[in-house]
Amino acid sequence: MKKKIIAVVAILLCVGTVNVFAFGIGVQAGGTFGTGVGGGAALTFSFGHPWYFAVDFGFGDNSFGVGVTGDYWFYNPTITGPLSFYIGGGIFGSVWLGDNVAFTVGGRIPIGLDLKLAKNVIELYLQVAPGFGARIASNSGGFYWTIPVNLGVRFWF
Repeated sequence: MKKKIIAVVAILLCVGTVNVFAFGIGVQAGGTFGTGVGGGAALTFSFGHPWYFAVDFGFGDNSFGVGVTGDYWFYNPTITGPLSFYIGGGIFGSVWLGDNVAFTVGGRIPIGLDLKLAKNVIELYLQVAPGFGARIASNSGGFYWTIPVNLGVRFWF
């Protein structure tokens, strides 16, 4: 009898915490304006709202870059139905290799729209994330600003 009670409690705990431990994974693509001119694609993931992360890959003139972002959405109200607006704060870092080697790090402000479909299993989003930081490069360095614009899709499990 004790084993049955433990099993029922375990099942109820799992069912009751599904949203807490939701996992989202997806892809995004877009372009970038500013000193970080270029474009690329990213793999995005989240271990549940409000934390969102991405590993992006970019291509420039004779160069290749890998970057990471981590964002916290602190405001995410519903506009209507499945459509929401969000704003948050985050950090970014990247390494570019090629004719010029560069390392950048800074902060960003993600702002966007997200649309959740199929009972919140599919999320479509459009995001702008202005960022400011510092660059250390083989040919120059100093202040760095970027405005990436991305369109993405994320699947929730």
